[in-house]
Amino acid sequence: MKTLIFFAIIILLSFGGVGGGLFAQITLIPDPNFEQALIDLGIDSDGIVNGQVLTADVEGVEVLDVSNIGIQDMTGLEDFAALKDLNVSENYNGFFHLDLSGNPLLEKIDFRTNYNLDSINLTNNPLLEYIISDISSLDELDVSNNTLLKVLQIGTPDEGGVSEANGISSLDLSNNPLLERLWLVDIPILHHINLKSGGNEVLTDVYIMCYIEGGICGSPLCIEVDDVNAAQSNQPPYNSWDIFYGINVTYSEDCSLSVPLLNKMSVKVYPNPTVNEIFVYNPAGDTINVSLYNISGKLVLQKEFNHTNNTLNMSDIESGVYFLVVETPQGEKMVKKVVKQ
Repeated sequence: MKTLIFFAIIILLSFGGVGGGLFAQITLIPDPNFEQALIDLGIDSDGIVNGQVLTADVEGVEVLDVSNIGIQDMTGLEDFAALKDLNVSENYNGFFHLDLSGNPLLEKIDFRTNYNLDSINLTNNPLLEYIISDISSLDELDVSNNTLLKVLQIGTPDEGGVSEANGISSLDLSNNPLLERLWLVDIPILHHINLKSGGNEVLTDVYIMCYIEGGICGSPLCIEVDDVNAAQSNQPPYNSWDIFYGINVTYSEDCSLSVPLLNKMSVKVYPNPTVNEIFVYNPAGDTINVSLYNISGKLVLQKEFNHTNNTLNMSDIESGVYFLVVETPQGEKMVKKVVKQ
């Protein structure tokens, strides 16, 4: 009889115990602001900030708005398996990485105003249709697996001044034939966009603009399109595109055949990120002009460099993301994102 009771207890415990949750699966939520937001939204059922939630509480959530919360760590998001709509905007100096590989049903992501965000994983989101962003520290954005993408909005045109800035130099949208809206605002390093998707006829809402006070925009922009002749002669759908970008914009079958000045320069900038100073090495030995702007376009530092005087002291400026503009006597211009730690 004792043996039977023992095995009965083991079986009972294995199915969750007398209370139905003794061994329930949990999801770790190390960021207290994230967990408090889940409590406020009625998702975390125990109502206590204790670094964890029941996985059962989060695995069925379809809409999650944790904007303007001050989250530093998004660990735990991977267990939101049913998530379709995620808003993590306005977290300012928050998390550095956003891994959405555990959210395969995601349809919309809004991550505006995340200054520290330097990487985002969208490789396992085949249903994603909307990406909305503006200020970040992203160097690249890979949307090659998001074949249903309809809206890619990085920055928003507004009448109150421009503040968006990103460090993306190239965008490959050749695998996004359903794209309807493409807004790219104030991405000063951007020099190449591949839009050869076979779907340019549905891409009618295009706004590409770069203007930041101080003129740090201006690298030649090359755009690969489905129909170069139609684009060059301003025929549909290209006649509906609004593009205001720096020095010039060219349409091409293959942008690698017309390498912009940005790639011709051999000037090296290091270390990056940096703590105190940046070295700018110009193997040609010519005098070059170097200017440093913050993400709002305000000139912070400026200096004329030569082969013996090539150090920019950044020890007295605040930590953050900046844009370094290098100009040579030959008129070549390079814009590079640098990070001051």
